[in-house]
Amino acid sequence: MKHTILFGLTLVLVLSWIDSDAQKEEAPDNWFHLDLEQDKYPGVSSDRMYNELLNGKKGQKVIVAVLDSGVDAEHEDLKDVMWTNPGEIPGNGIDDDNNGFVDDIHGWNFIGNKNGENVAHDNLEMTRTYALYRKKYENSDVDKLSKKEKSEYETYEKYGEIISKKKEEIGPQLENLKFTTQLFDMVKATLQKDDVTQEELKNLKADDPILERASAAFAEMMKETGFSFKELSEYFDELTDYFSGQIYHYDPDLNTRTIIGDNYANPYETGYGNNDVEGPDAGHGTHVAGIIGASRDNDLGIRGVANNVE
Repeated sequence: MKHTILFGLTLVLVLSWIDSDAQKEEAPDNWFHLDLEQDKYPGVSSDRMYNELLNGKKGQKVIVAVLDSGVDAEHEDLKDVMWTNPGEIPGNGIDDDNNGFVDDIHGWNFIGNKNGENVAHDNLEMTRTYALYRKKYENSDVDKLSKKEKSEYETYEKYGEIISKKKEEIGPQLENLKFTTQLFDMVKATLQKDDVTQEELKNLKADDPILERASAAFAEMMKETGFSFKELSEYFDELTDYFSGQIYHYDPDLNTRTIIGDNYANPYETGYGNNDVEGPDAGHGTHVAGIIGASRDNDLGIRGVANNVE
């Protein structure tokens, strides 16, 4: 019964996420560069900007710092536009330009240490503030607090409620997704293949009725989304990874500074981190860097918004 309820909740949740996109008209690959008035697609009008406002004008190159997860500096659509520090000699272990960072060729990783260990997940500023105030006010007598302390106490309570609510939301979603990915693995093991057709899913016979219903549901999802079974499975893996990371955001007991070794309260501190700009997960940072400046003339991937950046 528990698994049946979990599967039902997962199916409703997933169909609500996927079906909204499946119902939309497929947009052109460059929709985000288009103009609502001119092209009927709600992009950022960058193509129109280049054709009209900037036509015939010469720009000055701008260096853009991306503060995000890591960036894949060797990505085929980014390697030609990556900033390279002209004052640093790669790989010599020396701070050639005396800026406090050794071998910062393409930038710097502030969430790692000199031994090459990187932080994969971290909590939010709100969560860290809650953890700080919890030490001060967890068992406090509110009536004896000063005006400033009462203000901090109110923040502590407010953040505590938000964190508790987020955990209540994310926990069941993550459990549902984990259960669904297990069902994907069970289907693969039963059919002894990683990618199967809708027909094979509909005709799957198993001793476990939950597995048969899951298989039929996956076939329906493939029909609704246009995904292959492999693509659908990968999509669920990505969702599971995403919500797994969200758990760390609201964990007040997580302290990644023990890995990094910096003093978080000192905004002027340097000398920590490493030059691994890719880090443990370069997905989102690479995505953002690509939106900004992916090569516009190499016929690969997308064209970034800016044509004169590093």
